[in-house]
Amino acid sequence: MHRPNHCPIHTESALLNDGTITKIGFVDDVPRRPVRPVRLPHLQIRAMGTLGLLYGMLILALVIGAEVVGLPLELAVGLAAFVAIAQFAFGPWMMDLTLRYAYRVRWESWDTMPEHLQAFARQTCEAEGMRLPRLGIIDDGTPNAFTYGHTPGNARVVITTGLIRLLEPAELESVVAHEIGHAVHWDLLIMTVAQLVPLALYYMARALLSSNSASSDSKNKSGGAAMAAGLVAYALYFVAEYAVLWLSRTREYHADRYAGRVTGQPNELARALVKVAYGLASRPKEEGGDRDRSLEAISALGIFDASRARALVMSAADVDDSHYRAGYEVNVHRVIAAAKWELWNPWAGFYELNGTHPRVARRLQALGAQARDLGQPPWFDFDEAPPESYWDDFANDLGIYVLPFAAAIGGAAVGSALGAITVPSADVSTLVLGFAIGGFGAGSLIKTIFQYPGGPFRDHTVAALLRYIKVSDVRPIPVTLEGRAIGRGVPGLIWSEDVVVQDPTGLIYLDYRQPLRIWEFLFGLLRAKDLQGEAVSVTGWFRRAPTPYIEVRTLTVGGKTRTSWVPRVKLAVAALLLGIGIGMFFLA
Repeated sequence: MHRPNHCPIHTESALLNDGTITKIGFVDDVPRRPVRPVRLPHLQIRAMGTLGLLYGMLILALVIGAEVVGLPLELAVGLAAFVAIAQFAFGPWMMDLTLRYAYRVRWESWDTMPEHLQAFARQTCEAEGMRLPRLGIIDDGTPNAFTYGHTPGNARVVITTGLIRLLEPAELESVVAHEIGHAVHWDLLIMTVAQLVPLALYYMARALLSSNSASSDSKNKSGGAAMAAGLVAYALYFVAEYAVLWLSRTREYHADRYAGRVTGQPNELARALVKVAYGLASRPKEEGGDRDRSLEAISALGIFDASRARALVMSAADVDDSHYRAGYEVNVHRVIAAAKWELWNPWAGFYELNGTHPRVARRLQALGAQARDLGQPPWFDFDEAPPESYWDDFANDLGIYVLPFAAAIGGAAVGSALGAITVPSADVSTLVLGFAIGGFGAGSLIKTIFQYPGGPFRDHTVAALLRYIKVSDVRPIPVTLEGRAIGRGVPGLIWSEDVVVQDPTGLIYLDYRQPLRIWEFLFGLLRAKDLQGEAVSVTGWFRRAPTPYIEVRTLTVGGKTRTSWVPRVKLAVAALLLGIGIGMFFLA
């Protein structure tokens, strides 16, 4: 008999960064106090409130521009409105063309999908009174899904073959439900209307500041007023951008809630999120050769090509649902260990503030609360307190991040002070500039050394990497990892130079960088496709920002090793700037 207030609790020891051991607890047959579900704010009320705030800021900027400056700002606002409307009107078709030629998307009938997914999509859309979204398939092993369009009536849902391969049927349905939820909630239109405001404010700010800089009369009061109004418009622009991001994150929560409601299984979406966002999909249930034979059977049907993931065209009568069941398991202990970074590291909150999506751990908590509300034990349950504060590490990382600019400003101040007390013949401007360049070079040198530690590069698995809490884009972990390349970093993009690699514990993104962007572009266009399906050995620096990834130091495939020259070039440029600053000091 199901008892909603009883959840299985198991414990597993986890090694923290500081070497201490902690106990991870989750579901067992131990009574729990009833937990109230997370009550999301009413979507329409929050949307209208946010839009009211955004357009209130726009009206304020218009009043300032008209009353204080008296400039014809209608042109700037009209241009912004034209750009936003044109983007909304033609954006989906431009996206169609981009996906077709740059991502090799295949537009398919829902009849080519497994029967369970066909039935689910049709029933959901019929219940909402909307027609089926147009279905696009990207033949890439990297799991991903997204939606776009104008209205619920012409929405497009795009998924990758990697998503089909990775997810169980119920998980795949929950992801499709999430994308349909965006269409049902009119997110496509609402976000376009919201984005119009920061776009208009940006054009207004540029028009005001440009009119001030073009003025030849420095004593003209309208020039100063235009400058002030332009700065106010810029400030409102930044506030509006963050308001739009906040609205976007809210709508993601509601799309999750919609998926949990229509499937009746919020835990399935939680498992899907973990596989896609964290990459925590362990080895298949079928061990050894069974896995390979399963993939080859799919390839033979034209459903999934095990070597290149090419074809996905077959009539519904020829589709066997079992071929879509990859059987990848998710270890909840590893999920909780991976979620600690998002829940405890301050960088996670910083990235969330600047992102369109909430932290995955927060979404998992909300889905767990929804599961409780439906009388189901939550799959993800986390209430552990952090063993220490991580704000000191965050402050240190932030200091390293801004060090070159801070050193440049400090150097300029020191140069100015020295110039004031040196002999009158000294070239003060050269001295100030030299100290600023030297300071920037010294700060960049320290930052580069901190961001690219020399090792040791110890062997890791994907699951082991996600246990690190004291890691960020600034503070990496030197690692070595072996796996198999399954897709591109940007799924389907024909010139994507980055790679997604899978090992027995999960998937991770490899960031392949070179000093020149054209170098990366040519590698992605001409070489990256040859990596797919091959065994890969990588050494590099593991970072989270917020997506877990490894910045490549060396990448070995088929006995051939490719090396990233970015760290060496950064060190050389920093040393050169430092040398220029020292030289200018002696010339002053």
